[in-house]
Order: sequence, then C-alpha cells, then structure tokens
Amino acid sequence: MLSTCLSWILEFVFPSHCTACNAYLTANETHFCTLCSVTLNSLELACLCCGRALLGYGPIQCQSCHDTPPAFDHLWWAAEYGGATQQAIVRCKYQQKSHLAKRLAQLWCESPTVGSDWDYIVPVPLHPARLRTRGYNQSALLAAQIGKMIESPVVYNGLKRIKNTTPQVQLSGAGRRRNLIGAFALTKRHPFMGASILLVDDVVTTGATMNACAKALKRAGATRVDGWSVAREG
Repeated sequence: MLSTCLSWILEFVFPSHCTACNAYLTANETHFCTLCSVTLNSLELACLCCGRALLGYGPIQCQSCHDTPPAFDHLWWAAEYGGATQQAIVRCKYQQKSHLAKRLAQLWCESPTVGSDWDYIVPVPLHPARLRTRGYNQSALLAAQIGKMIESPVVYNGLKRIKNTTPQVQLSGAGRRRNLIGAFALTKRHPFMGASILLVDDVVTTGATMNACAKALKRAGATRVDGWSVAREG
C-alpha cells in the first residue's frame, strides 16, 4: 500500500511522458502511451542473418544473405521504423532529447535476441564533425544502457569513423555501400582480437553501415560480430 501511494505521489509530482508523442503517461503505461504502443510493430518471421522480413513459411535466411553473406553474423531489431518508433528516434536524434535513449534501449528487452554473451558492445560511431554538431552519439547512449542491462563492457573509441560520409538516407542501396567504403577504421590499441562483438545502432535500413563496421572489426580480428538496432526501415 505504501509503495503504491508513493508511486502515485511521484507520478503526480514528476509525471512521465510518452517517448514518442510526449503525452502524459498513466500509472499503467510504460515508456509509450497506449495510442503509440499499438504502432510498435515487430516482425514474427524475419531472416536470421539480416533481419529482413520473410514471406510465408519459407527458409530462415533471405535470398540476399544466401547469395552474398554479410560480414556480420546476425542482425536483429526491436520494431519497424514508423509510428511511435520513428517519432521517438527523431526526437532523440534530432531534437536534443538525448535522455530518450534510455527508454529506447528498453526495447532491447522486448526484441528476440540471438545471444546474450558478447565480450564487448560497440556503438556505430559518428564522424567527429557530425558528433560536434549533434553534441552526442545516440548509438553510444543506447549501447551504454544495453551494457548495463546485460553487464557487458562498452568500447566507445575502438571503432572510429574516418570518413565524413553523405547521410545514408539520401542514397540508394548501392550508393550506401559505395558511400561507406573506407569509412571505418580501428584504433591502434583496440581490444577486439579474438573477441565477440555486439554492434548497436538506432536505425537499420539496408544494413550497409552495420556491414561496413563488421568488416572493419573482423579485419581487426573479431571472431563474431552481431548487430542490434532499435528499428528497421524497409
């Protein structure tokens, strides 16, 4: 009874807001309001390698991954990019609402994982110029929260972005791959030799960024590289 009363008092004094639309949350709502929660769609049938949607009850790997295996071992995500997920990511990424990364990272708990034991967690890095403009790397904030949840160390400076690439959203699939050639490199004293890595990003579209990061990590000696993102677009 005391704890219930305390939660009501805290909710009255410090009301929580929906991560997506910023509406007040009731005591029965967590992170997202009821209206936004219904737009948090995830796929039940997806390629176990890249996370793309699969039609029907066919093979567990898409044709693209079968024909041209990516550098990462597995890639998965929590929700489709749209509705509440899109609103929340846009607010976090472009509207200086960096505190929302903690709530978005909670979607990790609701997404099916392909493992839970990695030597290191690595956020997809921003180029220093873009980091200065934005003020923070949303992927690093997500990685920090996931690291706490699964008790794995986060390496922030082992993988770096050395090419200030054109924003991927403006490019085609082939253009994205060309854009990322030579974009990532490892620092001299990285700890990734023989290690298993979990890459973390906010949104995956074609998987080109994750693939480029995984290539760099495996060239540096990583034995396994998986990737997770809050959302998948397309």
